[in-house]
Amino acid sequence: GGLHVSLALFFLLRRLHRARASSRAREFVVVTYNIFETSLASNTIPWILEVSPEWRGRAERRMREVTKAGEQPRDWDSLKQELAREYKAHFHKNVHSQRDKGAYHSMRLLWAARSVPRPLPAALDRLEEAGSKAVAYVHRSTGDRHVARLLSGVLGEALGGGPQADGLMEHILEREKGVFCWEARGPRVVAALTEPRAAALQLGAAPSVVALQEYDVHFREANYTKEGGREPFWRAMR
Repeated sequence: GGLHVSLALFFLLRRLHRARASSRAREFVVVTYNIFETSLASNTIPWILEVSPEWRGRAERRMREVTKAGEQPRDWDSLKQELAREYKAHFHKNVHSQRDKGAYHSMRLLWAARSVPRPLPAALDRLEEAGSKAVAYVHRSTGDRHVARLLSGVLGEALGGGPQADGLMEHILEREKGVFCWEARGPRVVAALTEPRAAALQLGAAPSVVALQEYDVHFREANYTKEGGREPFWRAMR
């Protein structure tokens, strides 16, 4: 009796093990990764923007404090929606801020400035200053003048200016430098694509095929590995 049960359990477990091994052998993992080395992978872009729970709480408390009588207090989600509206309207793909309609990347970078630089970037030759945290441009077709607030300007108005608004802006930029910018993100990308253990930790499985999209880093230099020093992306991936 007991021997027969033990043998039956043994053969059952062996069949299950073989089935799992066979299933793993047939597993095919495809990973796609949007590179976006510049601008659209920044922590300052509204739909990317991340802040700590502590700073989110501070911002919401401050927005409640500055809410006028009769108005609905704002929360973090409504602030992000306003940031997205301002960014998309004036900074994402603005063809009116410079003579070269295709050179709109400088406007995207200006969005993240702490204040309007003096002088303004030479590429943005159709802009003028409209305060310390806003710029203005004229629409090519209508001739209307538009005022565009920087990220810091929108935060300042929402939080009533002062240390809380400035502190939140610095927190966003610190996360940009430590997590999102390519100098910090690039080495993690290379590790995920070339080191099986890193891939398993970051992706949950070692990829069979990796597809790189929005690829703008072929010649971008960074310290991708501990041993390699600064080198272009293509060399780190060999």
